[in-house]
Amino acid sequence: MKYPTIKLNKRGIKRYLENHLRFSFQEVLQFEKVKELIPAGSIVNIISEDNFFLGCGYFNPQSYYVLKLLTKEEATIDEEFFLKKFSKALELRKILYPNEKCFRLIFSEGDFLPGLIIDIYGNIAVVQIQTLGMERLKNFIIGALKKFSDLKAIVLKNDSSKRLEEKLELYVEVAYGETEEIILVEMDEIKFLIPILKGQKTGFFLDQRENRRFLRSIAKDYTVLDGFSYTGGFSFYALKGGAKMAY
Repeated sequence: MKYPTIKLNKRGIKRYLENHLRFSFQEVLQFEKVKELIPAGSIVNIISEDNFFLGCGYFNPQSYYVLKLLTKEEATIDEEFFLKKFSKALELRKILYPNEKCFRLIFSEGDFLPGLIIDIYGNIAVVQIQTLGMERLKNFIIGALKKFSDLKAIVLKNDSSKRLEEKLELYVEVAYGETEEIILVEMDEIKFLIPILKGQKTGFFLDQRENRRFLRSIAKDYTVLDGFSYTGGFSFYALKGGAKMAY
């Protein structure tokens, strides 16, 4: 696909070869000229100083990391692109968390999609977009999710303070379908009420799953203080593991 072109300088190439996905203005060749020519949020092709193709990404001169890499292959960044990314991510989750209904589908750079987080709670997807580049691709993301899975609702939980660094407004909306403000889900035989519209992050800290399970494995006969309880995740896992009490 024909996109505007940005060149990495030698410093940028070094980071690229170290498999970084984010590049600062100091790593873009002739940055001052580039920022005048390419609008913020644009999809761009990334090349070396000697015109070797490096990948596709998006550009925002207002951010400290002005350039973020989406793929090292030539690609059209559209709904089909995201559908393939989501499908690949799901295959990995099936290996890591077989039969789980609640899991993190997309974890930003970890899934080669910097600025995007998607948590799945049964048949509800909660999406958090943290960058201008991803915000411009929002309709592709929603379209891919609608094709990708039999979802009841897609929630855009775009109230992270990281968006302010990209000069983006904060908002929460149900982009597709319908959902209650608080939903009931079950994880590891424990039922949780998840405030997906007004809670922290995407409603629940799914990335702490393994830590909660570890606590459960060592909690027997202990009294546990949960200093940052929120939805009570660690407390419930401690009690499930045989703790005498959880505060």
